[in-house]
Amino acid sequence: MIKKLFTILICFITEILFAGNPDSLIKIAQTHKRDSALTILLSNIAGEYDVLGEYEKSISYGLQAKKLSDSLHYKFGIQSALNAIGNCYMDK
Repeated sequence: MIKKLFTILICFITEILFAGNPDSLIKIAQTHKRDSALTILLSNIAGEYDVLGEYEKSISYGLQAKKLSDSLHYKFGIQSALNAIGNCYMDK
């Protein structure tokens, strides 16, 4: 339970601090360990690129998040990644 709350907290903090700037999120993702928080971070990067209209990058990061979530059996991460990918295809 604490792990889920921590992951959700990281999700909201990154959204607030780095909104509109995927480069900052990418720097964090490059040094972050491969865990559930990284899946949310990758999904957030996908969302930021979607907002910027860079759909191919958005889909790429969404797929990375999905692949990592699958390997971790992290259902919330899978949902978040698929949501980011779906939003991108909807906006295209």
